[in-house]
Amino acid sequence: MGLIPKLFLALSIVTTNLPYSSNYTDYVLDPKNRNNLCSSSFPHREMEIKENGAIRINFTLSEEEQNSNSGFKQNFICVFFLKVPEGMGIFGVIQKMSFRRDSRTNDCTDYIQFRHSKNRGWVEKALNVDLERKTENWNVDQVCGEVTPLQEQFAEIPSTTNDVARHATLNRANYLAVKVNISKKKLKPNERIEIIVAFTPFKECLNDTEEMKSCGHNTCILKSYFNDRIVNCPFVNCVDEECSPLIEEDPSPLWSGKIAVTAVSSIFLSFFLFLGCIMMCRYAEMFCWGDGHPPDRGTELSEVEPTAPPHHDTPSPDKDLPPAYETLFPSER
Repeated sequence: MGLIPKLFLALSIVTTNLPYSSNYTDYVLDPKNRNNLCSSSFPHREMEIKENGAIRINFTLSEEEQNSNSGFKQNFICVFFLKVPEGMGIFGVIQKMSFRRDSRTNDCTDYIQFRHSKNRGWVEKALNVDLERKTENWNVDQVCGEVTPLQEQFAEIPSTTNDVARHATLNRANYLAVKVNISKKKLKPNERIEIIVAFTPFKECLNDTEEMKSCGHNTCILKSYFNDRIVNCPFVNCVDEECSPLIEEDPSPLWSGKIAVTAVSSIFLSFFLFLGCIMMCRYAEMFCWGDGHPPDRGTELSEVEPTAPPHHDTPSPDKDLPPAYETLFPSER
């Protein structure tokens, strides 16, 4: 394969696996905080998300990067607040995640937390402070483990009114606090930490409108977020990307049966083909049954010697013989 076809193939693979990002603003979690997004202490960064916008945050770390970057000699903690316009809420959906767990306790080594922040009261607004933000109490679940894009392990959809997936959050207020903690624990060879999260503003609604489309559970987002290969709706039925629930089954019995049937069929087919070849070779007197050339029937006939009836000196008494000469001409005696 030439250079141009290889480049074309690589480009097609990359573009096929990249989500569409025209509606999203991307932020990289940076230990050196060069984008002023991350903070492990007060004051935390507040990012405003417009009504027709959404953001994605992402972070990756390999063993090589951890060893070469002094910023990972201690735990990397990133805290920020998201704010949407009044009257809207925030969806947060983890698109991809590979965070470690302790093998003994099953506790999260690396994790992300979503804390629902209430709207500030009139006293806080008057004093321009946010008491909740000053506290470091994150009494919410730590989320870690493995999540693959568009392949969340769904269960049967229960009949609840707020069926949020395990890797997502729904905040009906317009503030959401996010905390990402990456442990300084050394990565194993070929081990990699990764996370991508999409945050989308939504409105309360009963039906679709000209610009908005229902996610279910009386929530709506912009129609442009549907079928863009990024999961925005946080519910297990994955409405905006038309995902199908995954059924966790052990595929080995099915594959074992197919392999066994295929193997047996191949053996029988090979046997009958071999038997047919032997019969054809024998009929044509090839290989062990001849000199490698089919017999020439014309030559065989030409080599056959003609046969004649046997010659007998003594005539058979059963046959009539001609009369004697003396009988026919007696006067000559």
